[in-house]
Amino acid sequence: MGYQFLHIEGYARHGSKQGEKARKWSASEIAAEAMRDPDACPHVEKPRAPKVLYGGTPREAAELAESWANSAKDAQGRGLRRDGLALAAGVVSLPAEQQADWPRFREATVAWLKGQYGERLRSVVEHTDEAHPHLHFYAVPLQGERFEVLHPGRQAAAEKARQGGKKGAQNTEYRRAMVGWQDDFARAVAADFGLARLGPGRRRLTRAQWQAEQAQAKALAAVEWPKAVGLHAKDVAKVVLEKRSLRADLVESDADQAKRLNGLFSKRAAPLLAAARQAKPAREQADRLARETTLLRAQNDALQARLAMFTPAEIEAAQERQQQRDEAEQMKQAEAFLAAQEQQAQNDELLRLAAENMVAAGEAISLEKADRMVEDLLAGGYEKELLRWVEWKPVERPAEPLQKRPKTSASRSVDGPEPGR
Repeated sequence: MGYQFLHIEGYARHGSKQGEKARKWSASEIAAEAMRDPDACPHVEKPRAPKVLYGGTPREAAELAESWANSAKDAQGRGLRRDGLALAAGVVSLPAEQQADWPRFREATVAWLKGQYGERLRSVVEHTDEAHPHLHFYAVPLQGERFEVLHPGRQAAAEKARQGGKKGAQNTEYRRAMVGWQDDFARAVAADFGLARLGPGRRRLTRAQWQAEQAQAKALAAVEWPKAVGLHAKDVAKVVLEKRSLRADLVESDADQAKRLNGLFSKRAAPLLAAARQAKPAREQADRLARETTLLRAQNDALQARLAMFTPAEIEAAQERQQQRDEAEQMKQAEAFLAAQEQQAQNDELLRLAAENMVAAGEAISLEKADRMVEDLLAGGYEKELLRWVEWKPVERPAEPLQKRPKTSASRSVDGPEPGR
């Protein structure tokens, strides 16, 4: 395990020389080195063409940068100078002893670069012809933008200058922004692969301290943290409490780190534990279904074994007999259904007769009321009472003879007095 290596630099259409320093390469020259053009990469013993991981080639990115620079303006609104920065080029590498982690590290790094630059990211290529596997990335500003949008340090310094800050304040903001940029990569990518944020020299660690930290980083990077918990190796890295300088940081103690991780794990694991409790009934049902499936499969295997003992003719005869039994059973069920319907019709007719007899006997004033009375008797289990109303007949009484009406006193007064009076 080692420490992360991430570097970015700006390049112009024309290389420049500042003081006693060697001339700085141009955008096209740095692209030629990445493309492994002849005479452009003397430091590589056996150069191999790069593998494009995203976008176009480095040469195409340099061409886009030159096109942007031809129409770009400087801070005073003038055309950009030939040595004005137009292409941001960076490199990210992984220690050679972690070669097995390179595919995952490469994928995570490309994803981080996409998040950093968006559509400004024009090319990402892979080199595996040097000691350490590494990739190069290239970004170009969009039309109307300034180069500073690609470089966090230059952007922070330019903002401080617009606020009236002096050169010293601008440099402070530049360093702070670049440290933050490196910290972001460490949290998002490097920590998951056990890479330290800084090397032992920058932090003034002894060899024993560095080896102990590397052993811890390796162990943390190997942990398969549950995705539902969302705890990663980068969460385990010690928190910097205070940035005292670029070479010495105040970090949390072991006890504070353990306390923070315990609380973090408890908080993120709570939804997972709740889901596990809810999943227990479903898991039990799944186990039961699995057992039933196993039993049915065993029964099916046994039936298949028995079936293999018979000849095709015997199987066909058995199937025909089974079909006949099925048809007989269906006929029996149909007859029973028809008989039940006929019995129901007879019962309905008897109940209708009972209701009509109730009305005829004056027991009910209407047929509707009689129907309700019949339903009540039927629900109460009074079958004998219902049968009495079904068999009820009206009583036929003989006609009484007519009798003469006696004469009243009024009639005698009309006829006159009786004789002899």
